[in-house]
Amino acid sequence: ALNPPSGDSQWQFSPGRIEVIDSSLYLQRDQQTLQIHHINLKLNMANLLDSTQTSNQPLLRFETDPGGEFLLEQNAQNKGFHWQIYNWPLAQLAPWFNVGIELNGKFTASGSLTWSSGQLPVIKVEDSTLNIVQLRRPPFGVQQANIKANNIQIDFNTQQLDIESISANGGELTVQADPLDFSNLINPPQASDNLWQLRLNALALLDWQITLQDKHPTVKSHVEHFILETENQQQNINAAFEVTEPFNHAVKMNLHGPINPVLLQGTIQADELALERLNPWLKALDTWQFEHGRLTVDSRFCLYNEGFYTQGKWSLPRVSIFSADQRIETTQTSLQSIGLQFDEKILTLNNMHSETLDVFLTTPDLNNPVIQNIN
Repeated sequence: ALNPPSGDSQWQFSPGRIEVIDSSLYLQRDQQTLQIHHINLKLNMANLLDSTQTSNQPLLRFETDPGGEFLLEQNAQNKGFHWQIYNWPLAQLAPWFNVGIELNGKFTASGSLTWSSGQLPVIKVEDSTLNIVQLRRPPFGVQQANIKANNIQIDFNTQQLDIESISANGGELTVQADPLDFSNLINPPQASDNLWQLRLNALALLDWQITLQDKHPTVKSHVEHFILETENQQQNINAAFEVTEPFNHAVKMNLHGPINPVLLQGTIQADELALERLNPWLKALDTWQFEHGRLTVDSRFCLYNEGFYTQGKWSLPRVSIFSADQRIETTQTSLQSIGLQFDEKILTLNNMHSETLDVFLTTPDLNNPVIQNIN
């Protein structure tokens, strides 16, 4: 048995040194191996507790293939640690995230680590660059992106992640989502109190390709710019983009305004859009579909939590729409405003005028059609 010294004598701790020179370490998980080479550790326990040190002390350095490097040093006067990661291959880290992620690229960053007595650590990232060749975690996928982030703080005590700014010039984002399901896109489920809290102060995306994919045809857009800024705890966005698919011509849009709550205003412009390409979504909203229609629009709009409203010029030279038992044909149709309620899925057309309007009753028997003009 190990007993403390008797009498008035006390336990004493004599700090020593730990030194590792040019060693290797192999960590394996899910058939993936993280290989760490050229490990050099110089740990002087006395220096760790010494607040009189006047210069930074190197503690740990190691490398990984291909070309990744990690450095850790103790700051002067025992004021935490400084760390640096250079060109770390992301593919080696993916198996350790426990979130079913595919990741390929490189990561470079530098920052500090403080770990006060009786508390959990606080990590600060001063500058970081994430070069993503490919990232895939359903429903999201990112390719060919160069993402920079500044002034990040990760506090394990408060479970708070603060990010001052993120910028990305060029990239491709794919989302498995229905663009008409606005209620989930702009009103996401509230996070549990047990989860980490995120605060993002600024975001700037330039020249991005964004694709929405689900059971309906693919929707593609080119984002010229998407800027998010925070002022007085109010987050505002400013964006300009073009929707290039599924239509035959581009739809140009710009918008600006607050997002908490959502109250975005902007403009929409397009020429001779083939409306029959909307039929896959119309099936989910109503029984009506387009047989033919070309839309030209130059309008202002407002997007808010409960719906979408536009006012301006909406013109359709000739339109033919049909349902199971009716068909409507119009010429020289114009609209001044359109409203859409997301939750109720109600579409409202206001101030609609047509030069001619014909309504036909049809039979569901396509082999023996009967058409009656009831205009």
